[in-house]
This record gives sequence, structure tokens and C-alpha cells, in this order.
Amino acid sequence: MDRSFHRILYRFSPDDYRQIGEFWNGQQADTGDPRKVLDGPPEGGEVLDLTPAPALYAPEVDSAARASATSRLSASSPSPPETRRCCT
Repeated sequence: MDRSFHRILYRFSPDDYRQIGEFWNGQQADTGDPRKVLDGPPEGGEVLDLTPAPALYAPEVDSAARASATSRLSASSPSPPETRRCCT
């Protein structure tokens, strides 16, 4: 809180949230400092140009393992209530 970031709301585009200043105003409750709305991201460190990571996926599940898991889950779940048909 020493840098007062708790009272600043950053808009990353001037076209976004144009009326946010109507809500984000007045005094900060805990410090009494005035709140501000600033356009653009906060100042910070260098933005890194990261190389894209390869796509990750779940490996194929063995059909026997899938059947075993299904039977264990089915055995532990309650049975659905019986329903009666009115017009059979």
C-alpha cells in the first residue's frame, strides 16, 4: 500500500469502461486517499516476448481403465428413484 496501487483502477483501453470513474471515485476507505482511474497499463518491468508453448493434451485413456472407473463410480452412486408412467 506504500505505492498506493490499491486506489488506482487501470483501464487498458480508453474505449473500455468509459463511465467507471462514476463508480471508482471518492476517498479510499482505509487510508482516505483519493481514488484514480488511469488509462493504460501500470508502469512496470519489461514485457517479455515469450515463445509459444506446445499444445498440451490428455493422453488417451485405456478402455479397460475407463470401464473400471465407470463401474466403481456407478457402484458408489445412489440409484435413481423409480418413475411410474401414467398412460401405458
